[in-house]
Amino acid sequence: MRDGVPGKRMVSAFGGRHRRVARVRPGTPPGTLLADAAAGPSQISVLTWTRADVRYDQVPNVEAALARITPGTMTWINIDGLGDVGTLAKLGERYALHPLALEDVVNVPQRPKVERYDKHMFVVMRTMRLADGVMVEEQVSLFFGTGWLTTAQEGPDGDCFGTVREAIRAGRQAGSNFDYGG
Repeated sequence: MRDGVPGKRMVSAFGGRHRRVARVRPGTPPGTLLADAAAGPSQISVLTWTRADVRYDQVPNVEAALARITPGTMTWINIDGLGDVGTLAKLGERYALHPLALEDVVNVPQRPKVERYDKHMFVVMRTMRLADGVMVEEQVSLFFGTGWLTTAQEGPDGDCFGTVREAIRAGRQAGSNFDYGG
């Protein structure tokens, strides 16, 4: 606090004021997925759409999310919170995601980057938001390929994609010609 004015501080998505460090111990095999002990359970949502229809649901587990994949639709699986590495592992199996890219999702922080693979892209970025007067930073990871998108947000709170989802839902319901991949 300076001159009686509360200062703003920046914290991670898990509430720590100090910079996070990777949790993988030296000698651990590459591609090992380890959840942060402070990370809560993952929450999964699925948005599917075509030119004529849109559907959005919270689902209880990754199996229910994968069951929503249908040929001819665009499927967006979003994971809020990185506490369940099994969820990421199953998505990795389904979409043939590189194990080192999956490791980068859970080992935060990573530098922002874009990596191209044979059938998909991988993006890591940092987002910032103001929550209760405190600037909160968060790592967001995206995997996308033809007909699908998977996003993983570091924390379970603060959805940085809510506006995008609403635009997709509103555009489909209005019969818009906007093409968000579908």
